[in-house]
Parts: sequence; structure tokens; C-alpha cells
Amino acid sequence: MTSHFQHLREATAKASASLNKASTASKVPAFREWDAGLFDLELVHQGIFPHRIDILPKHAADTNLTVPDREAKAVKKGSFAGTQKAVSAVYSRGEQSFASYFDAAAFESTMPRPQALTLRRDLFTYQIPGSDQYPPHLHQIPPAYQNSLTEIFNWMRLLDTASILTQLVPDVVEDFIHSNPESDTMAGLAKRNQELRAQKKDIFKEPNIGDRDDWYTDRIFAQQQFTGTNPVTLEKVSKHLYKEFVDTAEEQKNDGVAKVLAQVDIKDLYVQDYSYFRNAVKVDPHDDLHSIKDESFLHRIADFFSSDARNDDAIRYLCAAVCLFHLEASGDLHPLAIVIDYKESMHKSVVLFNKRLSSTDRPANHSEENDWPWRYAKTCVSASEWTRHEVAVHLTNAHFVEEATIVAAQRSFEQTHPVYSLLQPHWFKTLSLNAAARSILVPNVISKIAGLEETQIYQFINHAYNTFDWTANFIPNDLERRGFPVAEIGKDSGKYQKYTYARNMLDMWNSLRKFVAGMLRVDYPTDKAVQQDQAIQAWDQEMRANYGGNLTSFPAAFHTFDEIVDTVTMCIHIAAPQHTAVNYLQDYYQSFVVNKPPCLCQPPPKTLKDLTAYRQPDLMKAVPVNAPRVWLLASHLPYLLSYKVAGDQNLVTYARSLQKLSLEKINEQGSPRATAYTKTAEAFLDDLITMGATFALRSEQLVRNGNVRYDVLDPVLTANSILI
Repeated sequence: MTSHFQHLREATAKASASLNKASTASKVPAFREWDAGLFDLELVHQGIFPHRIDILPKHAADTNLTVPDREAKAVKKGSFAGTQKAVSAVYSRGEQSFASYFDAAAFESTMPRPQALTLRRDLFTYQIPGSDQYPPHLHQIPPAYQNSLTEIFNWMRLLDTASILTQLVPDVVEDFIHSNPESDTMAGLAKRNQELRAQKKDIFKEPNIGDRDDWYTDRIFAQQQFTGTNPVTLEKVSKHLYKEFVDTAEEQKNDGVAKVLAQVDIKDLYVQDYSYFRNAVKVDPHDDLHSIKDESFLHRIADFFSSDARNDDAIRYLCAAVCLFHLEASGDLHPLAIVIDYKESMHKSVVLFNKRLSSTDRPANHSEENDWPWRYAKTCVSASEWTRHEVAVHLTNAHFVEEATIVAAQRSFEQTHPVYSLLQPHWFKTLSLNAAARSILVPNVISKIAGLEETQIYQFINHAYNTFDWTANFIPNDLERRGFPVAEIGKDSGKYQKYTYARNMLDMWNSLRKFVAGMLRVDYPTDKAVQQDQAIQAWDQEMRANYGGNLTSFPAAFHTFDEIVDTVTMCIHIAAPQHTAVNYLQDYYQSFVVNKPPCLCQPPPKTLKDLTAYRQPDLMKAVPVNAPRVWLLASHLPYLLSYKVAGDQNLVTYARSLQKLSLEKINEQGSPRATAYTKTAEAFLDDLITMGATFALRSEQLVRNGNVRYDVLDPVLTANSILI
């Protein structure tokens, strides 16, 4: 009996302990981020910290300040969630380090200070062309300040900051987020994504495109060209490409597509054209685009003995795709044909036509979900799009082009100049963020997941910068040039009704331009006043100079009031609404990596016969499902770049603040300038509020038609400057 009770007590105690453990576990908070102190200590224990790489003052003018000299060794093992949070913490600290240096160097001072133009011309200089691999940008150690700034730069170890990020991404990711049997299928990936979203686990707290059961369809694929991360490069088909598509349809005896192309007005045919990629990175038209496999002895030995076959160290591939769309009368954009990798001509390339000839076409015995050759072709387009968007449209055409205007303006205008006063609020954090991107983001994230060699990434960046056309990218000019008539874009019905980016951005541009004109008219009542302003003309010279911005498409001289208004509007446009449009949707569309992968993990098929034989396993091998480090960085990059705009950093707050400051100056001084500024700021604020309501209605219209919401350009969500 005693033994029986003893056994019962032990069992009860054991059960109680188990319950207490479960109860305690249920109260354990979710792992949201590393404790800062413990994280610092562990980095030191692991030997992960920036080492000192000195820049000598006599070499500061011609030394690459962005790439560390030492090879950083990664940790051997790590968890997916832990690595994500570590990468976030270190990248944030890298940005903070550059911000601290830029504060100390007086490039971006935390506390405002007056600086004479002569001093700023010494401080704000351009990096000497050819001294690094980037387009013109701020020289971080200007010659006039070598003695005072070089030691600060060296002491902060900014040259080696990037190596930490490289070391944090482990060789083996132990709990790969998709490591389950269902990851062998696309449906399984989507289901797993939705499960993690329901749990709000790790970076899956925010919505992503994988929440939708129809994310892979032609409709959602096409709509992203209008309202996705890059809605700015869809353009009317050229006569040359049109003829090639027609000839190819006839060669393939595809009578259905040939008939559509013959009947459709060519003005309703558009392309996403990435065929220029090989020219941009200076390779032969027939060469494959790919990264370089690490063929070091240690990697070969590791590959030989590894039982965990991964694609992380394999060659990554890229396509130069061309996708043909038909803009239907209903406003739906429908993909008709895809050149998966354009090599000199379509005759020498693999071209696949959609079995669905229109958005309403439902062929017998056909399933969009199981049309694996077509889904693979769309994936080629998405991978091409990732590269163009991330490296050219976002990084270069927004961040780097804006930096050139900032440095040139700092070298041209007194701080009291009306143009400087208009532009300066839209420069907040941009220079230090760009420095961090050049030193950390490009060499240690972009180059590790893109389907290009690292040197080709820099060539791609420079090609984007050198071909950027300043005037052609004014929104009205840009829309007309790409085949979207400005006079028809604003209509709530018709074939342009779902191009919500264009409709919203045209409204935003017109409002910004009216605001800029109102602010500048006080000081420039005539064209002659513009012509006589030496600071404005100096800005032009700085932007076009070989040792300056080297942007030859910038106006050669300012002759009229409209020219300076357009140019100032363009600067604000790039910094605020344009950067917002191409930046803040990345988390939604790119964190579900298979929707927009940064590369392919298998070379594309060489013949149409090979492509038409593709099945689901072929597509699964092509996307980075079995490359944990690539997936980790690809899914986490948009998270790093997409935090929400703070309430004090949006356009509405800017307009309200300007209106209040000007009103107070009227009460104090009664100046005509303050009166004009107040009226202009009030009108701009009214426009922004009206636009907010209009944009919301357009977004609701998209949802009613089954498409994804488009709220990114809501003025309350539009950043006032390039903040990230």
C-alpha cells in the first residue's frame, strides 16, 4: 500500500511539474530581437567585429572606401530566426555608424549649424572618378579635411563594417524556415507561408503576396507591372520587337497568338524588356548570365564531404527576359508571350506563348496552376525584374541620382537660397544611408543573391546611372514616352483605370509642381531672374561636370522659370513619392521569395522543346528553395528596407509644418514672402488631403476587381525623403 501511494505521489508530482512547465512555457514571450548587451558580447566571443583597416591621409583621395580588404569567415551554424534578427541588428548598427560619422564630419549634423558656402564647397566633394566602382557620390574624406576626418574614419572602423554582415550568415542554416516535406511543391510553399503568417512568426508578421491563393496567376503577375515594386518600366512595344513576336508566332505555327497580334492595335501592346542586360554588363550576346562559383580548395573539400546538398555555393543564374502584354479595353493587362532569355534575337532564343489568349480565356484541359512551362517563364521575368528593380530603378535611379543632386546643391547654394530651402528638408539621412548601402548592402547582400558576378553588378549600376535621362523621367514625359497618354490616365474608366501608380503619381507630380512654382515665384518673377541667378547656373555645372555629378542629361543651363520649377520638382519627386513607390512595397511582394526571386539556381533551358517538357520539380530546382542562405537574405532584404514611415517623416507633416512656420512669420513680420509661402503650403496641404481620399477610392476599386490594394502613395505614407 505504501509503495502504491508512493508511486501515486511521484506520478502526481511528475504531472504537476509537467503542467507547471507547460504553464511557464506559455508565458515565455516570443523571441522578437536579440538583447543588445548579450548580442554584443557574443559577437566579440565569436570574433565578429570590425577590424581596423587604415586609410592614410595621402591616399584618401584615391582609395576605395567601400570594400573591406580582409576575407570574413562566416559562422558555421545558425538558426534561421536568430540569423534574421542578427542581420537586422547589425545592418541597423552599420547605418547608425555611418550616421554617427556623417554627424561628426558635419555632412548630416544632428544639430543644425550654419555653414558658409566656401566651407561647404570644401566639405562636400565628389569621390574622384574611378577610385571606386560606383557612380559619382560624396567623398567621405574630402581632401581639405583629411587631417581631421581620416583618423575619425579609421577609428570607427567603417571600412570593415561590412564584414560583420557576411560573417553572420552561417554556412549551415539548421532550421531552414521551409524545411518540411511540403516544400517540395509550390502549393506546399504557399501553405507553409500562410501557416507562418497565421502564427505571425519571425518576419511573417506583415502581409505578403503569398497570402493570396491566386498569387501565381496571370492576373496577379500582370497587375504587379502596374502596382508592384517596379511600376515604372512597362513600355509600349517597339516595332522591332513586335515584328519578332509576330515572326516567332508564325514560325511556331501558333495561329491563335498570330491572330491576336494581327487584330490588336500595336498601341495596346506593352513589354517589360530586359534584353539589354548583357549589353549593360558587357558580355557577349550569347553568353550565359551567372555568378561565379567559389572554386577554392576549402569549398571543394567541403562539397565533397557534405551530406547536406545545398545550392548556396552553386552558380546563380539570371535571365534577360522579354515579356509581351496586351492592355485590354477592360483595363486588364494580360501576358501573351515571354522570351525567357533574349540572346541577340528571338530566333536564337526560347520564346513561349501563353495558352490563354486573353484575360477571360479558359482553354479546355488547361490549368494555370499546373502550366509549369508558363509558370517557369513568368519566374524568369520575375528574376529579371528583381535585378532591374533592386539595382537600377531603386538603388541607382533613386538613391544615387538623388545623392548627385544633393552634393551639387551643397556646393552651389547658400543655406538661405530659396532653392536650397526647398530641397534641404528632403535630404534627411540620405547621404549616410547611401554610404551604408555602398559599403554593406551591395557587396554583402545584393552580390550574394543576385545572378550576376559582383563586378557585373557594379557595371549594371553604372549603366543605369549613365543612361538615366533626367528630363525624360519627369512624370508627364515618362508616361507619354512609355505609351500612356497623360490626357487619359486620370479617367476612372477605360483601359488605363488600373494603372494606379501612373494615375496617383501624375496627381502627385502636378501637385508638387504647383507647390514648387508657388514657393519659387516670389524670388523669380521673370525668366530673366532665373538666368541671372549664378547659384542656379552653378548647380547645373556641378551636376554635369566630369568631376561632379557627371549626369549629362541634367539641363545644360536654366533659361526659364518653368525649367527650374521642373528640376526642383524632380528632386523632390525622386526623394519622396518616387522612392516611396519603389521601396515600400518590397516586403509585400518579395518576402515570399518565389514570387520575385533574385536569381535562378539552374541554367535556363536552351530549347523550346526542353522548356515545354518542364514540370513542377524543374521549377522547384530553379527557385532558391534549396539554398537557405539565398532565401534568407532574399526574404529578409525587403524587410530591412520597408519599415513604415514615421509620423514626422511624411509629406503631410512636411506641408503642415511649413504652413505653420510661415503663418507664424506672418504674425511676427508680415512679410510678403511669408504670406506667399503660407498660401502655397496651405494649398499643398489641401491637395495632399484630397489626394489621400482619391487614392483610397482607387485602391478600393482595385480590390473590388480582385486585385491587390495600392496604398503606398497615400500622402500620410509617403516619406518626405529617402529614409532607408
